[in-house]
Amino acid sequence: MCKMKVIYLSYARASSRKQKIEGYTCASQIEEHKRWAERHGVEIDEYFIDDGYSSSNIKRPAYRRLVSRISENKKRKDGTYLIKYVLLIRYQSRLVRDLMLKRSMTNMFNLYNVEIICMNGSIWDGGDNIDISMASDMTTLFDEVERRRVPGRVRNSYMEAVLNGNYPIGGYSPRGYKRVENKRLGKGSKLIAEEGAKEVAVKLYEMVASNKYTLRKMKLFMNQHNIFNCKWDDRQVYVFFTNPIYYGRMRTRFFDSEDIKSKISEANLSGWYDPINKIHTEPLVSKELWTEVQYAIGTRKRTTTYNYLFKNRVRCDCGHWMVSKSTVKKKDVYKYYYCNNCKNRVNETKILKLFLTDYEEMFNQNKDETIKMINEKILRKENRMNMLAKLYDDCEIDDKVYIQELKTINKDIKELSTSKEKLEKEMMKSFRSMEVVTKREIVRNAVNVVNVSLKDNFGKQNIIIKYKDNS
Repeated sequence: MCKMKVIYLSYARASSRKQKIEGYTCASQIEEHKRWAERHGVEIDEYFIDDGYSSSNIKRPAYRRLVSRISENKKRKDGTYLIKYVLLIRYQSRLVRDLMLKRSMTNMFNLYNVEIICMNGSIWDGGDNIDISMASDMTTLFDEVERRRVPGRVRNSYMEAVLNGNYPIGGYSPRGYKRVENKRLGKGSKLIAEEGAKEVAVKLYEMVASNKYTLRKMKLFMNQHNIFNCKWDDRQVYVFFTNPIYYGRMRTRFFDSEDIKSKISEANLSGWYDPINKIHTEPLVSKELWTEVQYAIGTRKRTTTYNYLFKNRVRCDCGHWMVSKSTVKKKDVYKYYYCNNCKNRVNETKILKLFLTDYEEMFNQNKDETIKMINEKILRKENRMNMLAKLYDDCEIDDKVYIQELKTINKDIKELSTSKEKLEKEMMKSFRSMEVVTKREIVRNAVNVVNVSLKDNFGKQNIIIKYKDNS
């Protein structure tokens, strides 16, 4: 049987700046592990470091790599392992501060044959020894209480940074600002306006305040003009016009600069842009203009465009009004009206085609007579066809003449029908080229109700439009 290999691993974690000041830095933990390994004559195979991550975050990147590494150690059929991992940590709290989570980790470490060694001498798991296990659990409970006190420390840290004029929020600076070192303190950073940012911001805010530009239009405008050399999306545009930092107010979930009471002296706010007026950061716009923009954003109503020409005008044969709906097929939108009572439905195109015929008669006194003339020609051709059939039945014409005449008539009828369809399509195209508001106005002034019957056994459906002048 081959000898089990022992591999030593190191894990270090420090979440807050205060912990690092108190000696919890990842570097100090790593040095401690190295000294331990040197005393015991072993070599650490891999170091796992989570700098700036809370113990409550189980998705810490280094911890996840650690789990991935040890999970390769599977138990063999004879119940033994090829590898034994020894994980070095300073305290239990470097891995976990939650008792239930710790017990889950313990089961995982036992499964993959991992031994935990704490530098402070505490025991991770007492196994069958109840006293040691209880002591280990009590340590974790104290760590959990300490973890729950962290938000208070974070709030105090934010408060201190903001009172000194710093901008403690990570990530990119608000657009139009840049970070500079707080020279008064020699640490931290504060915001100052970029060159020309004030003029640009005022212009943009005035455009929104005028109620002539929606935020969506502003996004297009700001991208077209490459404002602040940035690409803008919907969220970034919204933040730009709603973040109070742009009129100098520093607001986080821990702190609001406008909550500063008069008891705080101006000397204690000397790091602010304007301590007298309690303005934390250099403003790009006035508070009054910022407020106008909030009002414009909050009160602007969307203008509804009705795409359904016969909305609230279509009634089913069962007596219920039909609701307007649409479906998309291969990027084409099909609009229809649907009865929630009897599931009857009708395509809007059918109603529109019938309406256009009446519309031409009602509203266009100078209607083109071409379609009437075509209908008359078609009727004459059909009469000619019937006459030929009678002559053929009476044996007054032979087969050759009948077939030749019939082909000619059918060809003429087809050409006339094609011309008629083209004219009807042009008529519909002319109506559709109008603005939606104009088309709806025409329908609203003309149509009283559209009655739609249920389909019969042959799928036929009757549509009757009742107009206001002859309802």
